[in-house]
Amino acid sequence: MRLFCNMHNKQMQLNHVPHLGDVDKDQLMYNVVFDSLVKWQFKQIELAATEDAKWYEQNQEMLYQLLNAPPTGNVRLPIRRPCRSMRYSLIRKGKLCKWDTLHVLAEREKYKAEDIDDLISYYERVKGEDIRDKWVAPHFKEFEKFAEDKVKENVARPIDDALQESNYSSEVTLDIIKHLDSKNENWEDWFTNINKKIRLRSSSTALTIMICRMYIHS
Repeated sequence: MRLFCNMHNKQMQLNHVPHLGDVDKDQLMYNVVFDSLVKWQFKQIELAATEDAKWYEQNQEMLYQLLNAPPTGNVRLPIRRPCRSMRYSLIRKGKLCKWDTLHVLAEREKYKAEDIDDLISYYERVKGEDIRDKWVAPHFKEFEKFAEDKVKENVARPIDDALQESNYSSEVTLDIIKHLDSKNENWEDWFTNINKKIRLRSSSTALTIMICRMYIHS
């Protein structure tokens, strides 16, 4: 509640109201009111982030505190419950995402950051979408048990398959070949289709890729 007040530049005041005789019914009434307040506040957050592209960057710590609100006295503020019922999670490009659409990139720490960055770039160039849009921000990943994306299965393989379907017409093929030329075992494992074609000298696709390699080194 204090965060709500701070967001609207208001000073929080506590007024203790005795229950009306039935604690369970009173709690239910308070929960309904509080849930409505939370939903309204998140709608205001969504509007603010839509109007200002830098809102999330400037307020992500506040949003984290809001979603991770600690108990107050003997009452645990049910912030996440109404958020979960709306399936709201965090801001992505000015919009509140839904809990069940967000994933976590697993095994990120096993690979070089620049390799992950290249994969993200290649995915967008080949698939036409930014895969990061469905990844939960790192400091929110402990909030729920999010589905996991694996680097090979969910990032590299869709690129590899799409390139094969297009007969390797994308310039991304050349970029990947550069990585394969470095004898990087990760890239050889991620892009098995291209790697096999390079090794199969007799195939027409392999010949095309060999010509591409000659072009790169010329």
